[in-house]
Amino acid sequence: MTTKCTCNSSGAVSVRIACIECSKVIKKFSIKKPLKTVGLSLAAIYGGSQLIDYAISDNRYPLEIEYAVSNACINSAQARISNLGYETKQRVCLCALEEAMNEISYTRFLVDEDGFLDSLQSKIGECR
Repeated sequence: MTTKCTCNSSGAVSVRIACIECSKVIKKFSIKKPLKTVGLSLAAIYGGSQLIDYAISDNRYPLEIEYAVSNACINSAQARISNLGYETKQRVCLCALEEAMNEISYTRFLVDEDGFLDSLQSKIGECR
């Protein structure tokens, strides 16, 4: 197997698969340099986009924490409220939780829980 060519004449790579005993060619194909470059570029772009998508948009907290925060927000009133009032409060709390989770990542939440709660409080005002 040759890894380096000294002629430097073209950007094509040729692959030939032959039988060891009779030297008959079983399979032969070539890859041109531009095609190889495009393929590698597309693979790198796809991998990068998947990484960015994961890092930016996959900002879910563990389900237990999401439930505990939303439940505490929704059921924080001491007085009884009507069904319509409960549904409105539920909508506002879930909106605020979603916005706060988009602003503060889960790893940051683990370090600065008070910052998350401050963000949640401000988002409640915005979601009303």
